[in-house]
Amino acid sequence: MTDEHTTMNQEATKSPIKTLPAKYEKFLLFGYWFYHQVKDSNMDDIPESLHLFDTPERQMEYMDHFLEDYKLIKKDWKTKMREKDKEQKQKEKAAIKAAAPPKEKMKRGRKKKEIIDTRTPEEKLIDEIVRKAQQDYE
Repeated sequence: MTDEHTTMNQEATKSPIKTLPAKYEKFLLFGYWFYHQVKDSNMDDIPESLHLFDTPERQMEYMDHFLEDYKLIKKDWKTKMREKDKEQKQKEKAAIKAAAPPKEKMKRGRKKKEIIDTRTPEEKLIDEIVRKAQQDYE
């Protein structure tokens, strides 16, 4: 039981796979290629399209047709995957940008110096009286 537990822990701690292994990718690409072969046909024609019940020579010919075009199919598939990823990243950026609060524009140039009034209340009162007296005099 401990061996099972440690194996499960090791599987859980493995880093996630970023790319599909080649043997699985080939199956995926076959499905992609086959989909494009039969996307306009009727669903009843699928076993016939796959040549499931044909002779082995006919089945090999069909698979060779796929293998001959494998590089082109892979290139097309990767291009579409990149486009899809690019669109997804743009949507994520737009969502992040929409969710973020708007930025205030930074003013250019030197910051204004804040003038701090260090006068006492008595000095402020005297200055106020003098200012009023000068306004009345003019």
